[in-house]
Amino acid sequence: MYCQKCGQELLPDSSFCVGCGDQTGPLTASSGTTPSTARNRSKSKKIVPIVAVACVAIVLAGYFFMSNKKGERLASAVDTCNVGGYANLSEDHKSLVYDGSSSDDYISLKCLLSTLNAPSTVWERMTHTTALMGAIDDEWDGITISWTYHPDNGLDCYFEISS
Repeated sequence: MYCQKCGQELLPDSSFCVGCGDQTGPLTASSGTTPSTARNRSKSKKIVPIVAVACVAIVLAGYFFMSNKKGERLASAVDTCNVGGYANLSEDHKSLVYDGSSSDDYISLKCLLSTLNAPSTVWERMTHTTALMGAIDDEWDGITISWTYHPDNGLDCYFEISS
C-alpha cells in the first residue's frame, strides 16, 4: 500500500506515512492517541482560557469588594467606639477628624486606634507628643493619620483612608 499524499510505500499496520507524516488510517489505542483523546485535548485547550478568565474575574471582584470594605472602616470604628462629639466623619467615609480637648482622657481615641488595628507605636508616639513637635503623621494598613497637640486644645487627629 502507498501513501495517497506523497506516494511513499507504507509499512504494514502503520497509521502514519514515514515519508510525509500524513495519517494513513484510523488511529488505534496502541498508537497512544485515539480520536476521542484528541477531541478531549481539544476541549481542554478551550477550557483553560475560560478558567483563566474566571480566575481573573474572581480576583478582581475580591479586590473591589475589599476596597469598598476598607472605605467603611472609619465609619465602623466611629460606630463601635461611640466617639460622639469628638469625631467628624466625612460624607464619603474616607476621612475622620478627631477633635480632642485638654481634659479628654482619650479613651474613645484609643478605641478608634484599636478598632482600626493601629500598631501600638502609634499610640505611644501620640502620648509623647508635645506642642513644640508640630504635626506628626504615621501610616498603617491603608490608613494615614496626622496629629497635633496643644495643652489648651488637646490632641487633634486627622485619619484618612489612603487611595
